[in-house]
Amino acid sequence: MHPRRTLPLVAAAAVGALLTAALPLAQASTPTDAATAQAAARETGSPVEVVSARTATSATYANPDGSWSRTIRAAADTWIDSGSNKASQATSPELRIGSTNSGFTKARSYLTFDTAALAGIPSTTISSAAVTVSDFVTGSCAGSAIRMSRVTAAWSVTGLTWAKQPATTATGSSTTKEAHGAAKCPAEGPMTFDATAILAAWAGGSANYGVQLKADSASSSAGFRKLRSLENGDLAKAATLSVTYDNAPVVPTDLAVAPGNEKYITSTTPTLSARVTDPDGGQARAHFQIYTQSTASLIWEDTSDWVTSGDVATLDVPEGVLTGEPVYVAAFADDGKLESATAQVKAYRVDTVAPVVTITATGYTNGGWDPTPPTSNTFTLDGPSDTATFHLVIDGWYDVTAYPAASGSGDFSFAFAPASGVHTVQATATDKAGNVGPTATFTFGAGVPVPAS
Repeated sequence: MHPRRTLPLVAAAAVGALLTAALPLAQASTPTDAATAQAAARETGSPVEVVSARTATSATYANPDGSWSRTIRAAADTWIDSGSNKASQATSPELRIGSTNSGFTKARSYLTFDTAALAGIPSTTISSAAVTVSDFVTGSCAGSAIRMSRVTAAWSVTGLTWAKQPATTATGSSTTKEAHGAAKCPAEGPMTFDATAILAAWAGGSANYGVQLKADSASSSAGFRKLRSLENGDLAKAATLSVTYDNAPVVPTDLAVAPGNEKYITSTTPTLSARVTDPDGGQARAHFQIYTQSTASLIWEDTSDWVTSGDVATLDVPEGVLTGEPVYVAAFADDGKLESATAQVKAYRVDTVAPVVTITATGYTNGGWDPTPPTSNTFTLDGPSDTATFHLVIDGWYDVTAYPAASGSGDFSFAFAPASGVHTVQATATDKAGNVGPTATFTFGAGVPVPAS
C-alpha cells in the first residue's frame, strides 16, 4: 500500500487584495453543513455548496454521486506576446493566447494557483481536476487546440517577459478546442482543461509553479483567444481550479443486532445496526450482508437509509431470511460512490426459543403435603443445556440468581429442608441468547396438622 500524500502547500505569487476578495459562490440563506448539502445534492441531482466550508478563495460542493469538489480561484495571472507586449501584462483585464496574424505575433498566458486551499485532501482520493477559464473572443468558432502545460521553473508575475519564459513539460498537458466570442458563437463561455495529471505531479512532489496556456498552432487564427483575467472586474469570470475527490468510508464499528447480544440473535426479524463514518463528512449508510456459517453463502443483503457521518445506521431483516442456522453478519460503510475497504463481521447463532425449566425435589412432590418432613431434601432446577442463569425465589422473599452446573447440563441443585408450613419455590430460566422462559412453580407443605382437602 502506498502512503497517502497531501497536496504541497506551495503559495503562488501574491495578487494583493484579490486573494481576500469573495469567491463567487452559490446563494444560500443559511449556512449549510456537509450532511445537509449532500442530502440536497442527492435529491436535486445537482452539486450543492457546503456553505459552512466557504472561505475567501475557495468553495466546497457536495456532488450527487457522493463525491466532493473544491474550487479555488487563480492566485495570479498574466500574458505576454512576441510583439509590442513582450513585458508581463499583469494588470490587464484579459489574457491572450495564439495569434491573429498567422503567427507573426504570438501570445501566451500564465496562471498560478495556491494549493493551500486543498490542504487535507489526500492525493489518492482525487479522481479528477480541471482548470476553467472564461473565453470571450476567439478567432474561429471551430477553434484549434489550446494546450495547458505544467510550468517547471520559477517565475514571477511582474518579471515575466517573452524572452524570459519559464520551462514547461508536455507530461500531463491537456488541450481543449472550446471557443466562444466569434460571429457564430457570440456568447462568452468556459474553456475547461483536464488538470488531473498536473495535480498528481504537484502532489507527488513536483514544485507548483502554475500552468501555461498557448495555442498548439500559433499560425492559425483559430487558436486565438481572449480570456477574462483576475483584473477583469468580475471575479466570477476569473480562472478556477476545481478538484473532485472522495475518501472511502472507514470500516464500520459497533455492529449489533437487536434483540440479541454479541453471540446470539433472538428474533427472525432483528434490527441490524452499525456506526458509519466518512472522513469527508456528510452522510453515509450501511450495506449489510448475511452469510451462512456452514458454507459462507450470501443469503441476504440490503442498504440502510442515509445518516449523518458518525451516526448509527439501522436496517430490519425481513421474515424468511433467518431460519435458525448460524450466520455471519457483515457491515460495510458506503458513501454512494465508494465503500469501506472491508466490513465489520460478527458470528451469531439464531435462537428464538425461550428456555423451559422444571423443578423436582428428592423429598417432596409438587402440590403435596408431608406430615413428617424429611430430614434432608434437594431441589433440582432442570433447564436446557444452553441455560445461562436461573432466577430463583423461595417463599416470596429469598431472591437469588443461580448458575447451572459447569457440566453444561443446564441443571442447578440446592438443599432446602424447611420448617413446617406451606412453601413455594419459583424458578425462571434465561438462556445464553438472552431468551427468558416462563416461571415454574413448585408448592409443597410439611408438618402437622395436615390441611383439610
